[in-house]
Formats: sequence, C-alpha cells, structure tokens
Amino acid sequence: MPYLLPYSYGFATRAPRPHDKLSFGLIFVLPIGFVCWSGQTVFEAFHGFARFTLLFLLGMTAQYSLYEIGYLQNDVYTARQERNPTIRLPRSQYAIVCDRAPALMAARLAVLITCLAALAAFGMTLRPFCCALILLSVCFALHNVVRGRENVATYLALCTMKYTCLPLLFLPAAAIPSAVATLFFAFVLPRSIEHTSKPKYAFPWQQALRHDRFRFFYYSFLLIIVFLLQIAKIATPTLWTITVGFWMYRAICFIAIPAFDKK
Repeated sequence: MPYLLPYSYGFATRAPRPHDKLSFGLIFVLPIGFVCWSGQTVFEAFHGFARFTLLFLLGMTAQYSLYEIGYLQNDVYTARQERNPTIRLPRSQYAIVCDRAPALMAARLAVLITCLAALAAFGMTLRPFCCALILLSVCFALHNVVRGRENVATYLALCTMKYTCLPLLFLPAAAIPSAVATLFFAFVLPRSIEHTSKPKYAFPWQQALRHDRFRFFYYSFLLIIVFLLQIAKIATPTLWTITVGFWMYRAICFIAIPAFDKK
C-alpha cells in the first residue's frame, strides 16, 4: 500500500522536491532539535548525544504521524467540500489515498502509539507532550474546518503548536517559556505572515510580499532586537545562536536567488 510508512505522505504532498525536504530539515528539524538539546540538564540525563538523537527522532515521528493524519483529513475529507480543491498527487494516486484513507490514518495512529510507548520505556515524562499533541490535533481540525481569512488565525495556532510540542517533551519547565518564545519569533511569526500572502486571502499586501525579501528584512530586524537584548543580558544563548544563524541563511538566499534567476 503506498504512503503507508510515516513521513511518506507528508513528503509526497508537502515536500515533493529535494529542496523542500532540505527546507523541512533546516527550518523545522534542525532548530527544534537544537532548542531541545540546549537544555543542559536533559542532555546530562541522556548521557550522550546519540541517546538524545534517538529520543528526538521518536518524538518527532510521533508528532509528524499526527500531523500526517491532519494532512489526510484535509486532502480527502475537507477537499470534498471545496469547489476547487488542491490536489497534490497524480489523480490515480489520489484515488488510492481517498479509498484507503482510514487505513492510512490508522497506520499513523499505530506509529504514534508505538513511539509514545518507546519514549515511556526510556523514562520520558509524556504528560505535557501528550497534552500538546491533543491540542495540536484540535488546531489542525479547526484549520481543516474553518475557511476564509479566519484560516490565518488557525494557521498561527497550528504552527505555534507544531513548534511547541517537542520542547515540552525534552526541556525542564523553567526553560519552556524562553524556548517557545525563541521558536515563535524565529519561525512561527514569519511563516504566519507569509501565509497571509496566499491568493485565497486577497489581502492588499499579497502582491508586494516577496518571501525572500521579507525573510531577509524580518531576520535583520530580529537580529537588531536580539543584539540589544544580548547587550542587556536578557537574550538566551539559544535565541542568539538561532537568530544569527538564520539571518546568515536568509541573507545568502536573498543575495543568491536573484543572481541565480538572472542566469
């Protein structure tokens, strides 16, 4: 059965090209992994990076399996209510997915339960993570049901939970607020602003919001703010590292992409 394995459906429909998968790693896996690893007490408890990596992959697979259930619900059931639904697969593959959607979602649920059981066997505290996953599924359900400009708010909530679940699994309670704030301003907020530029919302700034230019200037502004916070000894090392790193990444993209397009 196609798309039975975890990640297979999400990558096929949301990250089909190599650079889409690279982007997934750079703006989701890498920063969240770094934030989770930055909790020194957790790192010491794991007795090494390899053990942390295994637990992080289990947690991420659990979360992404739930996310893929949301993707399937959107593509199969929500699409039936739309006049011009977005079909992200060839028609023959899409027909198979529609026919076997319950089985595909059940497979993701089985993977989710298996990953949670494995995390529990390693002694991880699951209650905050499980509560976050439940809230994530609620946000995804609302995002699939609500239509119109209200989707901007549901996308913001969904994206916030997407970046919040794993820190709740790995970090001590005292480190959660700064970690969530770091991920919110570094990733959730700019991605949500970019989301408003979709044609279906018809906002006045739709045509003017060029993503590469916006990302460069957003991270430049964020870098200034974080630099001032660093001087005031308020910014955490994690916030400073992520901001500087992604400012450099967006600056390279801002310069390189127009140069590449001219060739």
